Amino acid sequence: MNSSTLLTPEIAVSESEVLSSKERETKNTYPDRVKISAEAIAKLNNLAEQVNSQLRGVKLTRCELVDFLLLSHSESLSASELKDLEAKYFDEVKFAQWAVEELKRAKARGESVSFADILSERSVKATRPKSKPRFPEKPTEVAYDG
Repeated sequence: MNSSTLLTPEIAVSESEVLSSKERETKNTYPDRVKISAEAIAKLNNLAEQVNSQLRGVKLTRCELVDFLLLSHSESLSASELKDLEAKYFDEVKFAQWAVEELKRAKARGESVSFADILSERSVKATRPKSKPRFPEKPTEVAYDG
């Protein structure tokens, strides 16, 4: 018998069949993978190290910490988080592609919408008035010479 075949009580199984079975198990165990930046990995490592060094009896993996952080967050992003995301990741080409698709959908529904209407919709969203701050601003002290 050659070395690339493993014997089991019932059948002979090749190494490639075993590997593909292990790969399937891995894919089932970890169905989604997220690629994060080196900066985010460094921050995650620092947070995990902080938890593991400061909390006795707690040993978290990075995956457990990410799960905790995501599940601790509210179900939706705040207005300020959305604004920050838009400021960092907005892409005019992607917006133009979305606008063209939106025009096509509107025409298919029989609506008359212009490209200018879609552009103004974005600028209205981008220029909404700021909401009141959570905490009132501290009053500034003014010197009084009276």
